[in-house]
Amino acid sequence: MRNWLALALPLLAMSCAAHSGNSGSAHNGPSSAEVDLSSLTARERSDYNELVTSLLAPCPELPQSLSECVAKRSACNACTPASVFVRDGVSRGRTPPQVEGAFRIRFDPKSVVSIDTASSPQMGDPKAPVTIVEWADFECPFCARAGKMFEEVMKLRPGKVRLVFKYFPLTSHPHGELTAHAAAAADLQGKFWLMHDELFENQSSLDEAKIRDIAKKIGLDVVKFESDLNSEAVKARVDKDRGEADRLGLEGTPFVWVNGRHMDSKYFNPEDDLVPWIDLELQLLQAAVSSK
Repeated sequence: MRNWLALALPLLAMSCAAHSGNSGSAHNGPSSAEVDLSSLTARERSDYNELVTSLLAPCPELPQSLSECVAKRSACNACTPASVFVRDGVSRGRTPPQVEGAFRIRFDPKSVVSIDTASSPQMGDPKAPVTIVEWADFECPFCARAGKMFEEVMKLRPGKVRLVFKYFPLTSHPHGELTAHAAAAADLQGKFWLMHDELFENQSSLDEAKIRDIAKKIGLDVVKFESDLNSEAVKARVDKDRGEADRLGLEGTPFVWVNGRHMDSKYFNPEDDLVPWIDLELQLLQAAVSSK
């Protein structure tokens, strides 16, 4: 199984596996002294210096290294946060290749993909600056855990985060397909999140009878629900999400993206890294607005 809720080395399996040349203009920006390296050992400082010298600044219009961008106070607001990100990765015991991999996911403009969220169930302010997209399976215990974590994050950053849910029923779970269809059918009656919560709360006892009881409990029109459950429209909804995840390279659930960047479990532990990721995203977005 692929890991999701682990970052320390060695990585722990914690997910449900799937089967299926010019410098910028100067401004009042950061200086190299603002990246405090005092906590690093000599070896860590050596790794840090090697990385910030070899990695390019996150702004593609500035063909500079991170170290040059910070030292020259170039017009790239992401350079100092990116350098701090590298420093923190090194200080946490990650190897240079691991830090570089995480850096490219988090800062490389080429790592951002467009994800269609228009017809998916979502929670939070539609205009929130940060969008979390999660593909999940209702029988995946790590997805249940992630769902609660996302709700807590939204409470911590009210109005700043929107959560979008996408279906990925795993063939390894006996009721994966049925529960995905049940949630999609509930969504047609405007009660997706009620069904979402009940399915995760009852993971150990999901079958057709239990799902029918849940439908009654949350106030669905059961006749319509059962008709929708087996409809082509619901099947198409689930298949669309699954196809999109396959194209993006899903290997396990939950499959998490933040503002179009994959929170890859090989490099990130959402329980520790999600709130800092969101806060950095908000910082960078604000800096971009302020610089205009």
